[in-house]
Amino acid sequence: SDLKQEISQVQQKIENYQTQIKEKQKEQTTLKREIEILEIQINKVNLEIEQIELNLKELRAEIDEKTEQINILESQINQQKKILAQYIKNIYEYDSNSLIEIILSNENFSDFFSQLQALENIQTEIRKNLEKILVFKQGRETELESLESQKEEELALKNLAQIQKIEVLLKQKQKER
Repeated sequence: SDLKQEISQVQQKIENYQTQIKEKQKEQTTLKREIEILEIQINKVNLEIEQIELNLKELRAEIDEKTEQINILESQINQQKKILAQYIKNIYEYDSNSLIEIILSNENFSDFFSQLQALENIQTEIRKNLEKILVFKQGRETELESLESQKEEELALKNLAQIQKIEVLLKQKQKER
């Protein structure tokens, strides 16, 4: 009977150890599961960082394109200003001569009317030129606003990437614990 009681006590200890083992296995499984979850989260955040960097690369290309567009528009504005200056110079030359000088300098009235027609054409071209300058300036302003917006987006993405990198470091440290 004492032997049976001793066997029963040993069996009870074995069962206690078995229960403790099961509890430890649960802890290991939970810990392992937590580590796996952390690893998956780290991989996800790393992919998010990669995605942000790809978005930044795309955005930089767009910014370079906008900058080039702005430079082209600036060049077109300057070209139109030069043309405008030439037209204004031509009108000034016409204005510096009196009507009698213009009539006398032409052999016949058709030459005089041709010269008047040329003057009207110059005025029309000046009007067209001023409209082009206005369109180019509006285009430049639009591109500048878009460029500014893209630069703000680039900054936001860079900040997000930094936050994501910090998140990865924190999760790696958590995993190491």
